[in-house]
Amino acid sequence: MNQLTHMERPPKKQPGDRVFKIVQAAASVMPIAGSGVAALMGLVGPKIAQRRDEWFELLADKISELESRVEGFAESPMFITAVIEATNAALKTHEREKLGALRNAVANSPLPGAPDESTQMMFLRFVDELTALHLRVLVILNDPNGSVERTGKGISRGTGLWLLIHHCMPEIPEIQIALLEQIHRELQSRGLVTQENFHGAIIDPDRTAKRTTPFGKEFLRFIN
Repeated sequence: MNQLTHMERPPKKQPGDRVFKIVQAAASVMPIAGSGVAALMGLVGPKIAQRRDEWFELLADKISELESRVEGFAESPMFITAVIEATNAALKTHEREKLGALRNAVANSPLPGAPDESTQMMFLRFVDELTALHLRVLVILNDPNGSVERTGKGISRGTGLWLLIHHCMPEIPEIQIALLEQIHRELQSRGLVTQENFHGAIIDPDRTAKRTTPFGKEFLRFIN
């Protein structure tokens, strides 16, 4: 198995010794398969190494907090698994929102009241699969009223769900309605939001109702 041999530099910020060994080990289990590995690594290896180091620096602050609050957290098998899974996902994205969600998931994994291990693994996979735009839409659907208020603009009665999302994210052109509809469909397929007609009219007071399922709310708590 080929390893990322160009990525042997440790992160600049080092948490406690045991935890540092975990994240250092996580960096050594990133396989690359296929032809032209050497040439590919010559082109992108330094950038991947930089991405990895930035991820560990982002994670180090959260781990330092855990060390002061949760005794023995680094011995948790689920925590170690979360570090490795989140590191795999972090190396595949440049989106800050996703990196923040992965960091928070790792920090929340050993805490009392965290989801069971199977649910945690599913949530980590969701963050890996979904885009930052998915996460932003999910936040809007979890709190439509607050999301509308944060725009500083009123929204008309009877607005459709897609127009509600567009109102809260005006930077997304209306011509990309198909994109927003697909995002909504994918959130539904994972059980994170309620089943609802994306194009149907929203009549007061339903417009301000939360549209996340209990599973979706648990997911948001885990990544926040």
